[in-house]
Amino acid sequence: MPGSAADAVDMALRLASCEPLIRALEDWLALPLDPEPLAAGLPASAGAAGTLLAESLAPPGVAVHLPWGLILRSAAPPRVLLGSPWTALWCEVELAHFTSAPGSRERVRTGVVLLPGSFGSHWHVKLADAHQGLALTAECVLADGVLKGFQAARQAAANAAPEAWRVVLAECVTVPLPVALGWQGGSVPLPSCRARLCGPGAPPVWAEGSVCPAWDGAALSARSLC
Repeated sequence: MPGSAADAVDMALRLASCEPLIRALEDWLALPLDPEPLAAGLPASAGAAGTLLAESLAPPGVAVHLPWGLILRSAAPPRVLLGSPWTALWCEVELAHFTSAPGSRERVRTGVVLLPGSFGSHWHVKLADAHQGLALTAECVLADGVLKGFQAARQAAANAAPEAWRVVLAECVTVPLPVALGWQGGSVPLPSCRARLCGPGAPPVWAEGSVCPAWDGAALSARSLC
């Protein structure tokens, strides 16, 4: 909400200028709101939150911070809110995880690691934004067996066990929040198909290569040992 108010009158005037925004938020969330201005951004004690810049409904510079728990249990916001800029997520993409090593180090070095989820009718992977403490499930977009991107499956993702082996994309991806939560259609393109096999101990990365077609699914084709 707006910056710090010098006194109660100033605060009341600032909040009054945001009435259209407050009403839109209450209609969307089906909750009464009692907003207060923040002195400078979101305090660290508030925890992770999605940020909405709603300048069409409030004065320039107004930002709304909403807890993830509230966002995730709510339906898509109305168009007037959906069309405003939202926080983008910076996500690691986990393509597969295993309870034990998917092969010996020598075998992985020159071979392939099949990605089990890719052999089903829907390949679900995990998008994890460590900074926000948020993990979501997404569905892979394939074209002729080649991994092209992701689209939302709109559900929370479970974390792999600490001892799990994981195949993750080598680069994180930027995911617009409305796309990540399925509020808007569309897919998230990939910067590349490079991926890594990560183990639970040292060294953390065993092999690196590319995601490639494998029969009716996909695999990590290892090209180098890290």
